[in-house]
Amino acid sequence: MNQAPSIEEVISNLEKMKSKLTIEVKPTHRVVNFSNEGGRGAKSYFTLTLGSILTSYKNILDNAKEFEAYTAWTNDTEWRARFRGKLTDPQAITMAGTQTKPFLILLAKLISAVNETPYNEGQVSWNQEHIQSVIGLLESYVPQEENVDTTDSIRQTGGKNLLIYGAPGTGKSHRINKELLQGIQDKDITKTVFHSETQNTDFIGCLKPSMNAGALEYSFQPGPFSVALKKAIENPKNMHFLVIEEINRAAAAAVFGEVFQLLDREADGHSTYKIQATDPMQTKWLENELGEKFSGDITIPSNLSLYATMNSSDQGVMPMDTAFKRRWAFEYIAINFSGPADGADKCASGKLKIRTGVKGFSISWKDFALAVNKVLADTHIPEDRHLGPWFVTAEELTDQKSVLTGKLFMYLWDDVLRHGKRHELFSGSITTYGALINAYNKGQKVFTERLTEELSNTTSAVTYSSSKEEPAQSSNGNEARMALVAETSAEYITPQSLES
Repeated sequence: MNQAPSIEEVISNLEKMKSKLTIEVKPTHRVVNFSNEGGRGAKSYFTLTLGSILTSYKNILDNAKEFEAYTAWTNDTEWRARFRGKLTDPQAITMAGTQTKPFLILLAKLISAVNETPYNEGQVSWNQEHIQSVIGLLESYVPQEENVDTTDSIRQTGGKNLLIYGAPGTGKSHRINKELLQGIQDKDITKTVFHSETQNTDFIGCLKPSMNAGALEYSFQPGPFSVALKKAIENPKNMHFLVIEEINRAAAAAVFGEVFQLLDREADGHSTYKIQATDPMQTKWLENELGEKFSGDITIPSNLSLYATMNSSDQGVMPMDTAFKRRWAFEYIAINFSGPADGADKCASGKLKIRTGVKGFSISWKDFALAVNKVLADTHIPEDRHLGPWFVTAEELTDQKSVLTGKLFMYLWDDVLRHGKRHELFSGSITTYGALINAYNKGQKVFTERLTEELSNTTSAVTYSSSKEEPAQSSNGNEARMALVAETSAEYITPQSLES
């Protein structure tokens, strides 16, 4: 085995590599700074200690047989699964779960730089001898990780403000909880839900009464922001996340108060500005909880991200001003009923039984929603008011009457078509919501001819006539055509059987 290069030679080798992801080794601070590709805007930068990287290589060496077969980047999901359960360092676990590709590229580059082998972006060699060479070099710089005396030098970077929005049921919360936070431990996540009564004191914290040894006393009770801030300051090696569901159900700028100013961030993710707490009890609480780690000023550290969801179509939401919105990155979740490459549906599974007068449709939830959305789109109803794939659950679809009259009809009538155009979906003879429910319960036709036709044209629609021998007739012949679709079916749906 050739003699390992010096750290200066390794740094030089890294600088020569052609890559979209930058990397900077700081041996005196025992850290490595690296970036992502900046695919969704400006690059984000992250930090790992040499000790965390060293432990990661040792973990990989312990599982060499499992890693050797995978030498190319594919996607986040596959590589997160490979790292899961193999890494033991908390900092590395966070990186592998949130910045999977930059983490893998970092490991690949160091292997190539230390062993002076060709580097190809997205490729990695898990040669055990090469990994051992990297471990040997890192061990010479990390005799004792606890000797690192600068908190900021080991603090994670890359904190951001991300707001995810889209139509109801598109999977906004799923995007955060199952994708962005995959692999993150619960202790590093703080969650809250905004509502119309949420105030600044709920978000930051305030004095509240409590009982102590039988005596009433008042103490500062931290809100979710203060809790997340404390976690991020006292645990700099981990990324921390404050998740705010339904952020626009409250007056967000007012709820944030002075924290609003902290949303401006530098490239590494820490706040551009600092503020002093207006509540002296909050300051005292932070001092008691953090000791010397609290500087006296409040700032969002680089290892704290804020993730939020919102649905702008809701009737009871508060508008956001431009100054507040410009401090967030926005990610739109489009309505998408298409599944992965295997063709599986990416939506709730189940069927609806729809009454159309003397007949009924048995139709998949997917096809029903797509038919309704097509009519809404042709009527120029904005997409954020359409039906998302997860607007209803598989469990709800087992209760036909409740999911239709108690959820879908109410949403379409009261929210989507509240200000007109109700007769684009519902029969022109129906003028009130009560009349809509009564007509449906009596087995009468409640949808327009246009929507009925869209439903009948879907691949899953099975239409039944009240007569198995002859289809019902109509003036335009459309109902007769629909009745013939399932002429030979063994199932016979009547208004009564649709209740089941």
